[in-house]
Formats: sequence, C-alpha cells, structure tokens
Amino acid sequence: MTTFHPLQAEQWALKHFGAVDLGDRRRNQRAVRIAQGMASRSGKSIPKLFDRRADVKAAYTFMSRKEATPERLQTPHRNHVRAALGQAGTFLLLEDSSEFIWSRHQETPGLGRTGDLRSPVRQGFTLHTTLAVKWQKPHQQSGQRLPVQVLGILDQEYYLRQPAPTASEGDAERRQRENKESALWTRATERIGKGPDDQDVRWVRVCDRGADIEVFMRGVIAQGQGFVVRAAQNRRLLDPNARTRECIGHVFEAARAASPLEVTP
Repeated sequence: MTTFHPLQAEQWALKHFGAVDLGDRRRNQRAVRIAQGMASRSGKSIPKLFDRRADVKAAYTFMSRKEATPERLQTPHRNHVRAALGQAGTFLLLEDSSEFIWSRHQETPGLGRTGDLRSPVRQGFTLHTTLAVKWQKPHQQSGQRLPVQVLGILDQEYYLRQPAPTASEGDAERRQRENKESALWTRATERIGKGPDDQDVRWVRVCDRGADIEVFMRGVIAQGQGFVVRAAQNRRLLDPNARTRECIGHVFEAARAASPLEVTP
C-alpha cells in the first residue's frame, strides 16, 4: 500500500480534492485535511489518522454531514482521473463488486442483506468500483513488465441487495430481481461513457465473472471500449460464415486449446 510523505500527501489531497464543493468553505477544507491524513497514513483507522484529538472528532462530525456524499466528495477526483484517461496510452479499467458486512450490529437503517440468501442474515452493502490504471510498456532491454500506474477511481456505485424472495414470487419476478444486481455492470458502462476516438488512446475494461453477460459486452462494444472478462459460462461458438449459425465448439475448450498470446500495449 502506497504511503505519501506528509508534503506529498498535502499536494496530492489538494490536487484531487481541493475543488470539492460541500456548500461550506470549512467543510471543503476538512475534506482535504481528511484526504491528506489518509494518504500519509494509509490503512490506519480514523483515530490514528491525526495527532490531535480535535481533528479526529472533526472527521467523525464531517462524515455525519448529509452534504458529505460519496458523489460530491469524489467529483473532483474523478474529473482528474478522466482527464488523465485522455492522454496517449493503454488504460485498464479494473472493475468488481465488494461486500461490506456488519454482522454483529443491530439492524441498521440504510443497510441491506449481504451474502448468500441461504446463509444467516447479515447486513451491509455492495460497492461496485472501477479503478483506472495506466498500462506501462515493458522495459526495452530486459522485456520485464513494469507495474501499472494507478490513476484512481473512475466510477463507483453503492447497492443494497433486495429482500429475500417470497414463496409466491414467480419466475419473471425472480429474474427481474437478479437482473437488478447484474445491472451494476451495465450502469457503470453508461456512466463511464464513450471511449476515446483517438487511436493512440485505448480503454480496456477488466472484469470478474459477474460481467459475463451478453448485455454488458454489447454495451461495452457500443461505447468503443475493449474488455477482458473472466468467463463464467461455457458459451457456444458459432460459425459467423454459416447461414445456419452452426455451433463449432465451446469457449472453455477453445481457450484451453489456443496458444498463449503475447499482449503488448
């Protein structure tokens, strides 16, 4: 985990959160102060981010404010990331969902069901995040692949899982419920928007098996983006030249039989 020197942390916080607008100058300054603490002491809990107790108390007060929403806090940071994505290069948009669980707490308003519907009730929420990184070219002499350059969060959505299905729920209603969660991927595509027209700039969505749905892939192609999706379904392969769309194999078998590819930016 990267930790900044205090001066670097201050510069980073101002660059990514200095333009935040929470309706009050002091709240805007507090947002930068908290970001600076998180950058200089990565992975620490809020009480350990600051040396002064007053700053710890102010951070908790800040987070309880209705104005301090994720969207408003992240807007200047996301704008900075999107500007960086317009430069020449290959950019990977790493995307997945994470569950945040509070299993030992009493029922809390604003949290939903988490985990397997057959497991004991646990409350929390799902966070669907797209992290943008820049693909670095391999070293010219050694050919060694260099670490990616992390740009930041391009998109993020909070999701509360729907209540457990009832015995009277039909198949159509059940499918609609399931599609709501799978739509996290397609909604991210809509928010990320059109890929770059510049041939020197390339965006590639890199997703877990939750994105192995046709509507997601069609949407990404329509937006001019590339994608790499971990396969979840052993889909049929159709002959594009045959009028009858004859099946010529399946994805898993074809992938295992194919020769490895050398991927370059």
